This record gives sequence, C-alpha cells and structure tokens, in this order.
Amino acid sequence: MMKISPSGAYGDVLEQALYNGVLSGMALDGKSFFYVNPLEVVSEACQKDQRKKHVKPIRQKWFACACCPPNLARLFASIGGYLHFIRAETLYTNLYVTSTSEFTFQGLPIKLHMDSAYPFDEKIHISLSLPRPMEFSYAVRIPAWCADYHVLINGKICAGTLKDGFLYLHRCWRDGDEVELTLSMPVRVVRANSLVGENIGKSAICRGPIVYCMEQTDNGPQLHRNRICGKPSFTISSGEENLKGLPCISCSGEYLLPDGTQLYTSAKESFQPKTLRFIPYFAWCNRSPGEWQFGYAMIPSNIKIEKESFNMEQNQISVALVGLSFGLEFLPIYLEHPDVKEVWIVEKNESCSNSHRNAMESQQKGAPRHTRLFWKTPKSTPFIL
Repeated sequence: MMKISPSGAYGDVLEQALYNGVLSGMALDGKSFFYVNPLEVVSEACQKDQRKKHVKPIRQKWFACACCPPNLARLFASIGGYLHFIRAETLYTNLYVTSTSEFTFQGLPIKLHMDSAYPFDEKIHISLSLPRPMEFSYAVRIPAWCADYHVLINGKICAGTLKDGFLYLHRCWRDGDEVELTLSMPVRVVRANSLVGENIGKSAICRGPIVYCMEQTDNGPQLHRNRICGKPSFTISSGEENLKGLPCISCSGEYLLPDGTQLYTSAKESFQPKTLRFIPYFAWCNRSPGEWQFGYAMIPSNIKIEKESFNMEQNQISVALVGLSFGLEFLPIYLEHPDVKEVWIVEKNESCSNSHRNAMESQQKGAPRHTRLFWKTPKSTPFIL
C-alpha cells in the first residue's frame, strides 16, 4: 500500500504497532511472552472471573501451540524491509532505526546509514554514500503525532515540502551528505474518538510513538482510584535497571480514598494528592506481577459555574457549566443537593443522545463548552429527552 500510494499514515500505524502492540508481547529479556495484550489487568479478576481466564497477568515461558514467539522472531528479522522504499525518482525513509541499508537507485549502488536512539530521542542522523552526485527527492516521514520538526542538511536548515506525511527534500545529493531530522517529543495527553463511548472521560499518556501506562509497582494497588488533574506538568526520568533505563514519566494527580464497605453512599468523595508514575506500555510486568492500567481519568481545571437558578413552579434546579473539557461523568461533583433523585444532561442546543459526542466535537472546534444539568426533586414530573 505504501509503495502504491506513499502516505505517512501507513508508517504511523506500523510504528505504533511495533513499539507498543508487538514489543509488549515479549519480556525485556526475551524469555517470556504474552498471548493476549490487554489494556488493563487486575490479577484477581484474571484468576476469579471466568471471562478473563485467557488474560494472564504475567508473561508465559512457552505455549502448547507456540505460534507467537516464532512470529515475533520472523517480524524482527524482516524489519529492514520496512525502513526504506523507492518509488519513481524518490527515495523514502519510513522507519527510523539505527542501521545501514544498501540498495540500487537510479541504476547505481547507494548506502544510507541511520543513527539514532529513536523512539526515545528526538534526533535522527542520516548519511548518504553515493558513487557520484545524483539529483533526486529524498522523503522522510513526519509522524502524525509530531507537531514541530526541523531538518538540517550538512548543518544548514532546509524547509522541504510536506505532503501526505512525508517531507520531500529535492536537491543534487553528493557522497557524504548528512541529514539531521529532529522530531519534537513533548508528553501528550491523548483521547479516543468520541464515538467510543466506553472511553469518554479517559485519556492516555504518550510521548513520541510510545504509549505509557501505570503499574502497581510504582503507584500501588487499585489503580482505578488515581486520576490526573487539570493541566499537569510532566517530568521525564530514566527507569531503574530492571526497566533497562527506559524513560519514565511522572506528574501530579489525586487518589480517591476508600468509601468503606457500603456499595452505595451519599458521602462526598475524598481525595489526597499523589505523584503518578508512568512507564512504557511495552515494559509492563517486567518487575513484579500486579495491576496495570492504560487509560486514566482526567479532571478538567477550567470548570466554572456560569448561572444557577431554581424554578419553584416546576421544582427544578439547573446549573450551566462552562469549560468542561472531558467526560460528562465528572458532573456529579455538582450534584450534592439532598433532594436530587434524577438527573438529565444536555448540551446547549443539542439532544441528550449525542451529548458525549457533542462535548468532544465542540472542544475540537475550539468553541466554548456549555453543558446544562437538570435535576428533579421528588415532587416534580420527570421529562424524557
């Protein structure tokens, strides 16, 4: 597909799968494997819930039908075939891996050497070995997650032409020419499409192509109690020896304190400040067995009450909120009225059935967020949206 119609989108999918889905299937020492790569694990549920028996909380040393380990070996052995490709008079680089590649281009033998600590380092160094000066376009993939990049050719800034996810650099290339590509890698908070209702209000932490997760080893048990608040400030540090020094991410958050033994309660939730630590998703369960989690609740920092009113005739209370950025599941923080029995949530000028989607779409368009809550006291007649 890439060779038929060059598009960086194919490389983005390949890169995301390799660094996250594929690598997570094998332990860092290469001696044990997962058959299932879930997005969260609670060891007790894997043992006691029949529906989750196939999800193992630790990697297995081998399988009765061992198709996965040899498939990993086969994929790793073929990675070189995904790095570069040629179409017409253009040489493309699709993946950034320290390597030396040799191929025939325009009827001549050429070499291309890459050196980088990518995907954890922003800089990729590329050098060309050519038998003579050659005029052609060299295209490097700019990942969709990268909002800021720049290219130097022999130490001088080069703008290039960006098209379909590739930056085209056209010139007369000479032996020894060097390209330095920098792909800025700030920590990003990523959410799913708003059509995925189960993920409303949850986000993932990413840096470059790497997806991160929380693990019990760093954050304690019951990871679902943790949440990230407002606009966090992230710090990056090197992991310990049993994580092979992989970059880890930390930020401030909150921990929901236990409610006691009752299944339901009207008591206000209590939180305590907590520092949260995230490791690369592919590296989970390389230290000790335990819980881990991929998606996290995010609490917006810019909610404010715009207007409150109480309609005595209809016995109805309404509150308009401005600036709600994530899931509507956080609205109960305003529902502490002792007579509240039923709640409806509607977007401004929209129907309730599309409230989740409308919330996200209005955020994407940069429009102010207006969400109105209606709740009924026992004497009022419920209405249906």
